[in-house]
Amino acid sequence: MQIRRDEFYDGYKRAFNVSSLPTGLPQVLTSVEADPKWPSPQWVAYFLATCKWETWHTFEPISERGAEASLNQKYGGRLGNTEPGDGYRYRGRGYVQLTGRENYRKVGGRLAPAVGLEADPDLALTPDVAYQIAAGGMRGGWFTGKKLATYDKNGVLDYYNARRIINGTDRAADIKTIAEALEPLLRSCTTGAPWNAGASAGSPAAPSPLSGQTYVTVPDRLNMRAAPSTDSDVLLVLNHRAVVQPTGETRDSWWKVTTAGSETGWVASAYLTPSTPAQAPRPH
Repeated sequence: MQIRRDEFYDGYKRAFNVSSLPTGLPQVLTSVEADPKWPSPQWVAYFLATCKWETWHTFEPISERGAEASLNQKYGGRLGNTEPGDGYRYRGRGYVQLTGRENYRKVGGRLAPAVGLEADPDLALTPDVAYQIAAGGMRGGWFTGKKLATYDKNGVLDYYNARRIINGTDRAADIKTIAEALEPLLRSCTTGAPWNAGASAGSPAAPSPLSGQTYVTVPDRLNMRAAPSTDSDVLLVLNHRAVVQPTGETRDSWWKVTTAGSETGWVASAYLTPSTPAQAPRPH
Protein backbone atom coordinates (compact mmCIF):
# COMPACT_ATOMS: atom_id res chain seq x y z
CA MET A 1 0.00 0.00 0.00
CA GLN A 2 1.19 3.51 -0.76
CA ILE A 3 -0.37 6.63 0.70
CA ARG A 4 0.14 9.67 -1.50
CA ARG A 5 1.53 11.84 1.24
CA ASP A 6 1.07 15.33 -0.21
CA GLU A 7 -2.61 14.69 -0.86
CA PHE A 8 -3.14 13.00 2.48
CA TYR A 9 -1.33 15.71 4.43
CA ASP A 10 -3.27 18.46 2.70
CA GLY A 11 -6.52 16.67 3.40
CA TYR A 12 -5.55 16.06 7.02
CA LYS A 13 -4.89 19.74 7.60
CA ARG A 14 -8.23 20.65 6.05
CA ALA A 15 -10.19 18.01 7.91
CA PHE A 16 -8.80 18.94 11.33
CA ASN A 17 -8.30 22.64 10.67
CA VAL A 18 -4.59 22.64 11.54
CA SER A 19 -1.66 24.38 9.86
CA SER A 20 1.01 21.80 10.70
CA LEU A 21 1.12 18.02 10.88
CA PRO A 22 1.44 15.96 14.08
CA THR A 23 5.11 15.10 14.54
CA GLY A 24 4.59 11.34 14.61
CA LEU A 25 2.13 11.01 11.72
CA PRO A 26 4.68 10.29 8.95
CA GLN A 27 6.20 7.38 10.91
CA VAL A 28 2.80 5.84 11.62
CA LEU A 29 1.81 6.09 7.95
CA THR A 30 5.09 4.44 6.95
CA SER A 31 4.26 1.53 9.27
CA VAL A 32 0.73 1.27 7.87
CA GLU A 33 2.07 1.21 4.30
CA ALA A 34 4.41 -1.69 5.12
CA ASP A 35 1.67 -3.71 6.84
CA PRO A 36 -0.32 -6.00 4.48
CA LYS A 37 -2.88 -7.00 7.11
CA TRP A 38 -5.29 -4.07 6.70
CA PRO A 39 -8.40 -5.25 4.79
CA SER A 40 -10.27 -1.96 4.53
CA PRO A 41 -9.85 1.82 4.79
CA GLN A 42 -12.28 1.78 7.72
CA TRP A 43 -9.97 -0.40 9.79
CA VAL A 44 -7.01 1.87 9.04
CA ALA A 45 -9.09 4.97 9.74
CA TYR A 46 -10.13 3.65 13.13
CA PHE A 47 -6.59 2.58 13.96
CA LEU A 48 -5.26 6.04 13.10
CA ALA A 49 -8.10 7.74 14.98
CA THR A 50 -7.30 5.72 18.08
CA CYS A 51 -3.58 6.53 17.84
CA LYS A 52 -4.38 10.20 17.38
CA TRP A 53 -6.61 10.33 20.44
CA GLU A 54 -4.49 8.17 22.74
CA THR A 55 -1.30 10.15 22.01
CA TRP A 56 -2.81 13.58 22.59
CA HIS A 57 -3.03 14.04 18.80
CA THR A 58 0.76 13.75 18.32
CA PHE A 59 0.96 10.21 16.87
CA GLU A 60 4.07 9.81 19.05
CA PRO A 61 4.37 6.85 21.47
CA ILE A 62 3.89 8.39 24.91
CA SER A 63 3.97 7.45 28.58
CA GLU A 64 0.93 7.88 30.78
CA ARG A 65 1.02 11.15 32.66
CA GLY A 66 0.96 11.20 36.44
CA ALA A 67 3.10 11.24 39.53
CA GLU A 68 4.83 8.00 40.51
CA ALA A 69 2.95 7.70 43.79
CA SER A 70 -0.37 8.33 42.09
CA LEU A 71 0.21 5.70 39.40
CA ASN A 72 1.36 3.16 41.98
CA GLN A 73 -1.86 3.72 43.88
CA LYS A 74 -3.95 3.60 40.71
CA TYR A 75 -2.56 0.32 39.36
CA GLY A 76 -1.02 -1.37 42.39
CA GLY A 77 -2.31 -4.88 43.09
CA ARG A 78 -4.07 -5.31 39.75
CA LEU A 79 -3.31 -5.97 36.07
CA GLY A 80 -0.66 -8.42 37.23
CA ASN A 81 1.19 -5.79 39.26
CA THR A 82 2.54 -7.67 42.28
CA GLU A 83 5.69 -5.85 43.32
CA PRO A 84 6.05 -2.44 44.98
CA GLY A 85 6.42 0.20 42.27
CA ASP A 86 4.80 -1.93 39.54
CA GLY A 87 1.98 0.57 39.03
CA TYR A 88 4.42 3.22 37.87
CA ARG A 89 6.84 0.83 36.17
CA TYR A 90 4.07 -0.70 34.05
CA ARG A 91 2.09 2.51 33.46
CA GLY A 92 0.49 3.14 30.08
CA ARG A 93 2.88 3.45 27.14
CA GLY A 94 2.82 3.50 23.36
CA TYR A 95 0.16 4.44 20.85
CA VAL A 96 -2.62 2.76 22.87
CA GLN A 97 -1.33 2.90 26.45
CA LEU A 98 -0.43 -0.71 27.21
CA THR A 99 -0.78 -1.00 31.01
CA GLY A 100 0.06 -3.58 33.72
CA ARG A 101 2.83 -6.14 34.21
CA GLU A 102 0.65 -9.01 32.96
CA ASN A 103 -0.20 -7.19 29.74
CA TYR A 104 3.42 -6.22 29.10
CA ARG A 105 4.40 -9.88 29.51
CA LYS A 106 1.60 -11.33 27.36
CA VAL A 107 1.74 -8.76 24.56
CA GLY A 108 5.52 -8.85 24.39
CA GLY A 109 5.31 -12.59 23.76
CA ARG A 110 2.82 -12.13 20.94
CA LEU A 111 5.04 -9.83 18.90
CA ALA A 112 7.13 -11.23 16.07
CA PRO A 113 9.86 -11.50 17.08
CA ALA A 114 8.96 -11.54 20.77
CA VAL A 115 9.99 -8.47 22.76
CA GLY A 116 10.90 -8.53 26.46
CA LEU A 117 8.48 -5.83 27.49
CA GLU A 118 8.17 -7.10 31.06
CA ALA A 119 11.92 -6.74 31.58
CA ASP A 120 12.17 -3.43 29.71
CA PRO A 121 8.75 -1.74 29.52
CA ASP A 122 10.20 1.38 27.86
CA LEU A 123 10.61 -0.67 24.67
CA ALA A 124 6.87 -0.01 24.19
CA LEU A 125 7.83 3.59 23.42
CA THR A 126 9.85 2.71 20.32
CA PRO A 127 7.76 3.42 17.20
CA ASP A 128 8.13 -0.04 15.64
CA VAL A 129 7.17 -1.88 18.83
CA ALA A 130 4.40 0.60 19.63
CA TYR A 131 2.95 0.03 16.15
CA GLN A 132 3.06 -3.76 16.48
CA ILE A 133 1.31 -3.54 19.84
CA ALA A 134 -1.42 -1.19 18.64
CA ALA A 135 -2.09 -2.78 15.24
CA GLY A 136 -1.73 -6.37 16.40
CA GLY A 137 -3.76 -5.74 19.51
CA MET A 138 -6.64 -4.04 17.73
CA ARG A 139 -6.81 -6.74 15.08
CA GLY A 140 -6.18 -9.64 17.45
CA GLY A 141 -8.21 -8.68 20.51
CA TRP A 142 -5.21 -8.56 22.84
CA PHE A 143 -6.51 -5.80 25.11
CA THR A 144 -10.13 -6.57 26.00
CA GLY A 145 -10.82 -9.72 23.98
CA LYS A 146 -12.68 -7.63 21.39
CA LYS A 147 -11.13 -6.83 18.01
CA LEU A 148 -11.85 -4.84 14.88
CA ALA A 149 -13.53 -7.82 13.20
CA THR A 150 -15.99 -7.97 16.12
CA TYR A 151 -17.48 -4.66 15.00
CA ASP A 152 -17.22 -5.13 11.23
CA LYS A 153 -20.60 -6.19 9.88
CA ASN A 154 -20.71 -6.87 6.14
CA GLY A 155 -17.81 -4.52 5.50
CA VAL A 156 -19.11 -1.66 7.65
CA LEU A 157 -17.13 -0.91 10.81
CA ASP A 158 -19.09 0.34 13.82
CA TYR A 159 -16.86 3.29 14.69
CA TYR A 160 -18.62 3.97 17.98
CA ASN A 161 -18.62 0.52 19.55
CA ALA A 162 -15.18 -0.34 18.21
CA ARG A 163 -13.89 1.72 21.14
CA ARG A 164 -14.59 -1.37 23.27
CA ILE A 165 -11.43 -2.87 21.76
CA ILE A 166 -9.45 -0.49 23.98
CA ASN A 167 -11.54 1.02 26.77
CA GLY A 168 -15.29 0.50 26.92
CA THR A 169 -17.04 3.46 25.30
CA ASP A 170 -14.87 6.13 26.93
CA ARG A 171 -14.55 8.99 24.38
CA ALA A 172 -16.10 6.72 21.75
CA ALA A 173 -17.93 9.58 20.02
CA ASP A 174 -14.76 11.66 19.73
CA ILE A 175 -12.78 8.84 18.15
CA LYS A 176 -15.69 7.99 15.83
CA THR A 177 -15.64 11.57 14.57
CA ILE A 178 -11.91 11.40 13.84
CA ALA A 179 -12.26 8.07 12.00
CA GLU A 180 -15.09 9.44 9.88
CA ALA A 181 -12.85 12.30 8.77
CA LEU A 182 -9.91 9.99 7.98
CA GLU A 183 -11.78 7.31 6.02
CA PRO A 184 -12.46 9.36 2.85
CA LEU A 185 -8.85 10.53 2.83
CA LEU A 186 -7.61 6.96 2.87
CA ARG A 187 -10.04 5.95 0.14
CA SER A 188 -8.86 8.70 -2.19
CA CYS A 189 -5.13 8.86 -1.34
CA THR A 190 -4.01 5.22 -1.43
CA THR A 191 -2.56 3.09 -4.21
CA GLY A 192 -2.07 -0.65 -4.12
CA ALA A 193 -4.24 -1.20 -1.04
CA PRO A 194 -6.46 -4.30 -0.71
CA TRP A 195 -9.57 -2.16 -1.17
CA ASN A 196 -8.38 -0.75 -4.52
CA ALA A 197 -6.59 -3.85 -5.79
CA GLY A 198 -8.59 -3.70 -8.99
CA ALA A 199 -7.25 -0.29 -9.96
CA SER A 200 -4.77 0.04 -12.79
CA ALA A 201 -1.10 0.06 -11.83
CA GLY A 202 -0.04 3.37 -10.37
CA SER A 203 -3.60 4.69 -10.23
CA PRO A 204 -5.96 4.77 -7.24
CA ALA A 205 -9.45 3.35 -7.47
CA ALA A 206 -11.84 6.17 -8.19
CA PRO A 207 -14.58 6.42 -5.53
CA SER A 208 -18.16 6.57 -6.74
CA PRO A 209 -21.01 8.55 -5.19
CA LEU A 210 -24.00 6.61 -3.91
CA SER A 211 -26.99 6.89 -6.20
CA GLY A 212 -29.49 9.48 -4.97
CA GLN A 213 -27.39 10.31 -1.90
CA THR A 214 -26.76 13.87 -0.83
CA TYR A 215 -23.42 14.69 0.78
CA VAL A 216 -22.05 17.33 3.11
CA THR A 217 -18.63 18.92 3.26
CA VAL A 218 -16.26 17.96 6.10
CA PRO A 219 -13.69 20.85 6.20
CA ASP A 220 -14.45 24.37 7.39
CA ARG A 221 -13.87 25.60 3.82
CA LEU A 222 -13.80 23.57 0.61
CA ASN A 223 -13.07 24.96 -2.84
CA MET A 224 -15.48 24.07 -5.65
CA ARG A 225 -13.56 24.35 -8.92
CA ALA A 226 -14.32 24.77 -12.61
CA ALA A 227 -12.48 21.55 -13.50
CA PRO A 228 -11.23 18.46 -11.62
CA SER A 229 -7.83 19.87 -10.70
CA THR A 230 -6.32 21.99 -7.94
CA ASP A 231 -4.95 24.19 -10.73
CA SER A 232 -8.45 25.04 -11.90
CA ASP A 233 -10.30 28.25 -11.03
CA VAL A 234 -12.24 28.37 -7.76
CA LEU A 235 -15.91 28.96 -8.47
CA LEU A 236 -17.18 28.92 -4.91
CA VAL A 237 -15.94 28.27 -1.37
CA LEU A 238 -18.23 25.86 0.47
CA ASN A 239 -18.54 26.14 4.21
CA HIS A 240 -18.59 23.25 6.68
CA ARG A 241 -21.69 21.05 6.31
CA ALA A 242 -22.66 22.53 2.96
CA VAL A 243 -25.07 20.17 1.19
CA VAL A 244 -24.19 19.01 -2.32
CA GLN A 245 -25.68 16.54 -4.78
CA PRO A 246 -23.30 14.59 -7.06
CA THR A 247 -24.24 14.74 -10.73
CA GLY A 248 -22.76 11.30 -11.35
CA GLU A 249 -19.79 12.63 -13.32
CA THR A 250 -16.41 11.72 -11.76
CA ARG A 251 -12.74 12.11 -12.65
CA ASP A 252 -10.26 10.14 -10.54
CA SER A 253 -11.07 11.27 -6.96
CA TRP A 254 -13.04 14.36 -8.07
CA TRP A 255 -16.84 14.57 -8.23
CA LYS A 256 -18.97 17.06 -10.08
CA VAL A 257 -21.65 18.34 -7.71
CA THR A 258 -24.53 20.76 -7.52
CA THR A 259 -25.09 22.91 -4.45
CA ALA A 260 -28.37 23.83 -2.78
CA GLY A 261 -28.10 27.13 -4.67
CA SER A 262 -27.85 25.29 -8.02
CA GLU A 263 -24.16 26.13 -8.57
CA THR A 264 -22.28 23.29 -10.27
CA GLY A 265 -18.58 22.50 -10.08
CA TRP A 266 -15.92 19.99 -9.07
CA VAL A 267 -14.82 19.06 -5.53
CA ALA A 268 -12.39 16.51 -4.10
CA SER A 269 -14.54 13.61 -2.91
CA ALA A 270 -12.21 12.98 0.05
CA TYR A 271 -13.81 15.98 1.77
CA LEU A 272 -17.42 14.79 1.45
CA THR A 273 -19.38 12.43 3.63
CA PRO A 274 -22.88 10.99 3.04
CA SER A 275 -25.08 12.63 5.65
CA THR A 276 -27.59 15.34 6.33
CA PRO A 277 -26.32 18.69 7.65
CA ALA A 278 -27.64 17.99 11.14
CA GLN A 279 -25.76 14.69 11.33
CA ALA A 280 -22.42 15.68 9.85
CA PRO A 281 -19.73 15.46 12.56
CA ARG A 282 -17.20 18.24 12.71
CA PRO A 283 -13.63 16.96 13.16
CA HIS A 284 -11.59 18.53 15.94
